[in-house]
Amino acid sequence: MNTVQIECFIEVASTLSFAQAASRLNMTQPAVSKQVKSLEGELGVKLLERTTRSVSLTPAGESFMPDAVEMLALMRGAADRAGRQRVELANTIRVGYTDTVELVILSKAWRTMRAERLGVHPVLRCGLQDDCVNAVAHGKLDAALGMQGLFPEAEGVAFEKLGDATLRCVLPARNRLVSRGKVSFDALASMPQAICAPADLRRRSFHDGGRHVTPVHAGQEVFMCSSVAEACSLVSAGLAYAIVPSPLLMPSKGIRDVELAESETVPYGVFTRERGRASIVDWFIEILKGQMG
Repeated sequence: MNTVQIECFIEVASTLSFAQAASRLNMTQPAVSKQVKSLEGELGVKLLERTTRSVSLTPAGESFMPDAVEMLALMRGAADRAGRQRVELANTIRVGYTDTVELVILSKAWRTMRAERLGVHPVLRCGLQDDCVNAVAHGKLDAALGMQGLFPEAEGVAFEKLGDATLRCVLPARNRLVSRGKVSFDALASMPQAICAPADLRRRSFHDGGRHVTPVHAGQEVFMCSSVAEACSLVSAGLAYAIVPSPLLMPSKGIRDVELAESETVPYGVFTRERGRASIVDWFIEILKGQMG
């Protein structure tokens, strides 16, 4: 039993005319008759009495008519819901990020996408980079922002480069070291350090001679922060310096960033699945490349 059979029966039953039903349905009269006969065959009962001059409902047809109307409404409703779900899935993009500062990058992308496609529906997840990349590998995320080379490459995951990341030293704007334009960890040894937990976890990719670039000097005061924004707020207050990957730098009053002597360059970009990538993900990446290119 399908919607075409039910539609044909309802139209014939309503008009008591195969010709009128065919006209309303934009079908040929023989096609309508065939659909009604097919429905009767499936139900095992005659629904319509046909003569050369008239059409009428049988008692079984009269009994079936309300059910047919209800079934057609349910089937159409189900089809509409399925169609909306298809559109919603096509417009949904699930993105992982590691620091709230990256929301600034993402919000610009959402604005661009929203301007071109009203139904865009981003789903965001904040977590450690390796967790987000693994979620991409297992199909739980469509994309994840991050730096290449921090962790072993997950199978089935591709990397799209957006730019290069270096570590920058963020200092209070009036600190004497700002004028140098470039500082080393030795020059920072006497200052308290604000360490971002996510950045601290990333530090394995930034090293020089085996030494991590976010070391804690002996006796150095340390502030542990959960985000770049937290660390920068302490820097702005003059309480510490912070080491921040360049893509996560956020403009803020009272702070300046300078080059870190021990820093290396690491690719920053988007992790996605190698195969079966949705078109909305390709679009998202192109927008990010335009923003950061």
